[in-house]
Amino acid sequence: ARVLAFFYSLPVVGGSYGLAIILLTLAVMVVLMPLTIRATRSTIKMQLVQPKLKELQRKHKDDKATLNSELMELYKTEGINPVGGCLPMVAQLPVFLVLFRVLQGLSRRVSETAYYTVAEHARERVGLAAVEGHTFDPRYLNTGSKMYQDLHGADSMPFGPFDLAKHPIDAIQASFLRGIPYVLLILFVVATSFYQQRQISARRQPGQPALMNPQQEMILKFLPLMSGIWSFAFPAGLVLYWATSNSFRILQQGYISRAFYTEDKVKAREEEAEAAKAAKGAVEVEEAKGGGASKGK
Repeated sequence: ARVLAFFYSLPVVGGSYGLAIILLTLAVMVVLMPLTIRATRSTIKMQLVQPKLKELQRKHKDDKATLNSELMELYKTEGINPVGGCLPMVAQLPVFLVLFRVLQGLSRRVSETAYYTVAEHARERVGLAAVEGHTFDPRYLNTGSKMYQDLHGADSMPFGPFDLAKHPIDAIQASFLRGIPYVLLILFVVATSFYQQRQISARRQPGQPALMNPQQEMILKFLPLMSGIWSFAFPAGLVLYWATSNSFRILQQGYISRAFYTEDKVKAREEEAEAAKAAKGAVEVEEAKGGGASKGK
């Protein structure tokens, strides 16, 4: 919340809740970009050792303990983190959940504060006027911050046609026409999620084995659709975060594809892997000869 308030207070942002969320999203994505690069390198290494993995699975298909031990040894030898490809997603999940709680706190209504009902009953008994319960009483912010002062007593977080504190499903139920921008934003989230999957799928070279089983691939195909369904129940500010992060990842994946997955670079990696395999085989042969010579003596 403090980081969000900092971006909100920047002169270039001009007190825009939406721009503050976009800048916060971009900051998170830039911080996580090194993890994404590492995950990409880990994925490439996993692709190169697929033949060895298949061989180990064939060789030890009836001995799970030995198979797991051999796999761990292979990962260690090749310098592979088997869960490395999941790191960016895992790292973003806490940010997503925390931002959800922050947006809920920033748009907390006075009527949602502790003992509001009791206090109103007491005010009514002594003849005092009721307190407006639909306005915001923000949590998590320093009361001296510009964001707190702008939110306190307000009843919306405007950004263009959006109220970032409102859930899209509530906006649609209140007014179908005013709900159209929310629907378009959710469709953008779904479309960009599908496009990211196509970017990643396009990297697989002809004849290259898949890294996931069909069930996992099917689940991933449905995730973009599920993201659209979930978005209806989230505050619009969180959907804006999702749309911004998707846009950043599309640009990021485009860079990764050019930097790591061009035909020349794929071929160079394969040749490097073959050369390393040949060199290792030669060393093993020499060691075997040396051991045989020592035994003969």
